[in-house]
Amino acid sequence: MFPRKLAIIVFISIIGLVISSCDNGTDTQQVTIPTLTTIEVTNVTSTSAITGGNIISNGGATVTARGVCWSTNSNPTTDDNTTTNGSGNDNFSCTVTGLSSNTTYYTRAYVTNNVGIGYGNIVTFTTQENSTNTLTDFDGNTYNTISIGSQIWLAENFKCTHTTVGDILNGVYTYDDNDANADLYGRLYTFQASIEACPEGWHLPTNEEFNILISLLGANAGDKLKENGSSGFNAKMSGIYNGAFGHLGEMTSFWTSTVVGDDHATVKLIINNESDTRSDNTLVNTALSVRYIRD
Repeated sequence: MFPRKLAIIVFISIIGLVISSCDNGTDTQQVTIPTLTTIEVTNVTSTSAITGGNIISNGGATVTARGVCWSTNSNPTTDDNTTTNGSGNDNFSCTVTGLSSNTTYYTRAYVTNNVGIGYGNIVTFTTQENSTNTLTDFDGNTYNTISIGSQIWLAENFKCTHTTVGDILNGVYTYDDNDANADLYGRLYTFQASIEACPEGWHLPTNEEFNILISLLGANAGDKLKENGSSGFNAKMSGIYNGAFGHLGEMTSFWTSTVVGDDHATVKLIINNESDTRSDNTLVNTALSVRYIRD
C-alpha cells in the first residue's frame, strides 16, 4: 500500500504548486484602466470641431462608455463637457459643438471599463473668429447664428412679416395673436410663406441638410437642439397653427424644402419629453416654425 505519510506529503506539494501558479498570474488576468490616444482635432469652426479616440487596450474588460471631454481649463475630465459615443473597442470620432468663437479649448478622449476611466493625451485647439454671426431681416429683427460642422444656421426662430423686398407676407401667424409670443418663439409660417420670407444668401433647409445636422450631433440630438442644449441651436417649443393654435411648450416643428406629393412637405419635430427628433410629412397650409441655413 501507498504509505499514508508519503501520500500526505505529495498532496501538500500539489497544493503548493497550485498556489504558486496562481501567485505567478498564470491562471488569472489583472484588469486595468483602458489606454488610448486622442485624435487630432480637425474641421474647426467658430462653434464646433471634430475629434475622437483610438483605443489601444480595453484593460482586459468590456468598454462601457467612450467619448471626448473638453474645457477651457488645461486638464479636462468627464466632469466637464463631454460627448457620449457608445461602447466597445472600436476607434471613434465625434463632433464637439456649442463652442465659443475665438476661444482656446483643451480636449481629450476617454474610455470607461469596470475599473475606471482612461484618458488620452490632451489636444489644444482654438475656434475660429465668427465674423458673420448675426442676420438682420427686413423688419429690423436681428438673429444670432450658429455653426455646426460646415453648416451655419439661424440660432433663433424666424419672425419677419415681410419679404426681402418689403411685401407683406400671407400665411404668417403669431401664437395666440400675442406679439410677446413672437419675441419668445418666433412666428409660424405656412410652407409657401417660409419660402417667400427667406433672406438673401440663406435658404430653407432640405430634409437631407437637417439629417446631416442630426447626424453631427449624434445620440440624443433632440435634447442637444433644444433651448439650453449643447449645440446652441436653441429650439424652443413654439407650437403649431392648423386652424387653431396648439402644442406651445410641448413641441416645435420646422419646415424643410423637401416636397412630398402635391400638398405635403417634410418637417422635423422636436418634442419636449423626447430625446431624439422625428420626421413627418405635413400639409403645406399648416403654419410651423422656420430656421434658415446659409447658402
